[in-house]
Amino acid sequence: RNGEIMRVIDHAALEGDQRFRSLRTWLLNGLFVALAEVLEEAPRRGPAPLDAVAGAGLLVSMLSHVAAHRAGLVESGIEDEVLRANLRRVLLWAAGVAPRA
Repeated sequence: RNGEIMRVIDHAALEGDQRFRSLRTWLLNGLFVALAEVLEEAPRRGPAPLDAVAGAGLLVSMLSHVAAHRAGLVESGIEDEVLRANLRRVLLWAAGVAPRA
């Protein structure tokens, strides 16, 4: 829904404009905090469980990147619902929840 404005913000932030970097951080912070809280409570698996803050940062980056390139992914033949289903599966995996088949 806000892809055009996020592309402008992302581009300006990548070019080094601190104002846009701060704006991007502010815009994505709520999602980051929510994911970090979920990951902090996630069941621990394996010998080295995910760090909640690092995991939240990775997930926000992944979601932001996929959102920015969604049109191209769909254009290349990936159905929107398949893309969403795969994103859900990754998020559920990270949260330690078994995805539905």
